[in-house]
Amino acid sequence: MGTVTVTTARVASNRSVADGYYVLEIEAPDVAGRAEAGQFVMIRPPGDRYDPLLPRAFSMAARSRDTLTFVYKVVGRMTTILSHLRPGEGLAVWGPLGRGFPLSGGRRYLLLGGGTGIAPLLDVATELSARNARYVLVCGGRSGSDLAFVERFEAGRDCLFYTEDGSLGTRGLVTEFLERTPLDGETVVFACGPTPMLRGVSALAMERGVRCLVSVETPMACGLGTCLGCTLPRREGEGYVRTCTEGPVFDVTEVRV
Repeated sequence: MGTVTVTTARVASNRSVADGYYVLEIEAPDVAGRAEAGQFVMIRPPGDRYDPLLPRAFSMAARSRDTLTFVYKVVGRMTTILSHLRPGEGLAVWGPLGRGFPLSGGRRYLLLGGGTGIAPLLDVATELSARNARYVLVCGGRSGSDLAFVERFEAGRDCLFYTEDGSLGTRGLVTEFLERTPLDGETVVFACGPTPMLRGVSALAMERGVRCLVSVETPMACGLGTCLGCTLPRREGEGYVRTCTEGPVFDVTEVRV
């Protein structure tokens, strides 16, 4: 996992990009300079606030040498607090944490994202572009409003959209795209999104004999492997793995999502 840095980051910008969706950029050079695509950080609001008590894990949608960018949807108290932060305010941040996506061993990458799970795949796509690697990015959501944030990122300006109500792109699910797409041994599938989507992607990839890695979204209390609140069962044999330290990215042959 490497060295974990606990630092006070500063809000660079915090923009509403659609109904309930925000893009948060923070200045955290101690963390950003060591982060890799697919890793995450733990964030706690500023001050001595202990309501909510626990921090939250956030995957990165973009990185630079000094900054990290995240996408979040307001769904509870923590994200409501985050939505009111202004530039210059501080945040407690520790990371980078976890195991990211391995960007080698494939000549063609298929990136499948659902909802805010698209965020880490935007970061992956940016890095693949820098490496001149071939990839296709497919983004899914309930409606077009759930995907309005995607085009705010350079990697999201040339991707395929699937929506359940047909309001943007193709009507349907990203798993339907996977079902119809020819795959071969040189294709690697990366996925992040809701658990039902990851289960569908995992089953299809294993059925077709294609390497597939998924970034899972399990509740985390510490991000350091001590609380054991984010475990998943191993696919083979007994025992569990910790999402925060052994993931959040897993080969689908390793775990049952």
